[in-house]
Amino acid sequence: GNTLVELKNQGKAKFIAGADIHRQSIEKAKKVLNKAICTDIEKTRLPFRSQHFDYIILADVLEHLVEPEIVLEKLKKYLTSTGFFIISLPNIRNIKIIQKLIFQDSWQYQDKGILDRSHLRFFTKGSAIEMFKKLDLKIVEIGNNTPELNKPHRLIDFMTGGKLKPFYTVQWLFKLSF
Repeated sequence: GNTLVELKNQGKAKFIAGADIHRQSIEKAKKVLNKAICTDIEKTRLPFRSQHFDYIILADVLEHLVEPEIVLEKLKKYLTSTGFFIISLPNIRNIKIIQKLIFQDSWQYQDKGILDRSHLRFFTKGSAIEMFKKLDLKIVEIGNNTPELNKPHRLIDFMTGGKLKPFYTVQWLFKLSF
C-alpha cells in the first residue's frame, strides 16, 4: 500500500483500496488504506461499483495469476471511462536469465525477482503487448526499469543505440486505457 499512500499524500487519489490474497499484507494495509480486502481476485467479485476508480494499479500481480487476461477483463468495469491501468511485469527476456539458460543450462527459481517461485506466467514486452491488444486495451505509455544500465552497461547501451536495452530491462511498465 505504500504506492497508494504516496498517491494520496500527493493529492492524486482521494480513495485508495487494495486487494491481496495474503492476510498479513492486508492486515498491514488496513492501517493505511481506505479499504483493504483479503481475497483471490481470480475467484471473487470485488465490492466496488462499476466505474469506481480512475486508476487500477497491478504492480507485479499478473505474473502470479492463472488467467491474467480474465482478471484484466473483469477489472475493466471498475475503471472510469477516462481511467487507466498501471501495470508492471517482470521481463523474462532479461540478459541474466538468458545467460543462465544458454551457458549454464539453468532455470533456478528464487525467493524474489524475475524467477520468483510464485510466478505462474512469464512476460516479455511483446507478449504483454499482445495480451493487451487481445483485450482491446490501448497502450498510452511504456516504460522500463533498467538498473543494470545505471553504471557499467551505459557504454554498451550507447554503442548499440539502445538496441540491447530490452535485455537489461528487469521490469516493463505500462499505462493502459480502453
